[in-house]
Amino acid sequence: MKSVFKSSRGYTFLELMLTVSILAIGVVGIYRILLASLDYQTQLSCRMYALNLMEHETALLENQYRATGEFPQSENGKVVDVVLDRRNVSFTFTITTGFVGGINGLMPVQIVITWPDRNQIISLKREIYLANLNIKSSPNAPDNAPL
Repeated sequence: MKSVFKSSRGYTFLELMLTVSILAIGVVGIYRILLASLDYQTQLSCRMYALNLMEHETALLENQYRATGEFPQSENGKVVDVVLDRRNVSFTFTITTGFVGGINGLMPVQIVITWPDRNQIISLKREIYLANLNIKSSPNAPDNAPL
């Protein structure tokens, strides 16, 4: 009995088309995974750079407060342009300051960094508190009492 799938002259057209289809689907799948990993790498590069910018800005605000003794003012719209992965990225800062009600010498500072990524705006936010440690204790408290 002769086999339906094998011929003595070689492979049938159906077998060749099925093989090429399976290989094409595999190559397309691998290519999509490669593109997705490159996209994630770009997103992570932007996020890491934004975290470094946030750390730098936090240190500047703390040093400014320690040097002058004055609380920093709110800033909006400071832009840092950077080239990451052969792509221009603009990081925009928004720094908001305020006061904690009833507590003298304590100031919350909120730092928000935003940047565009494809069709959306990504943001990182951090809130720190600057404190004046030279506040006098109450006159009735003993000298060694904790604050």
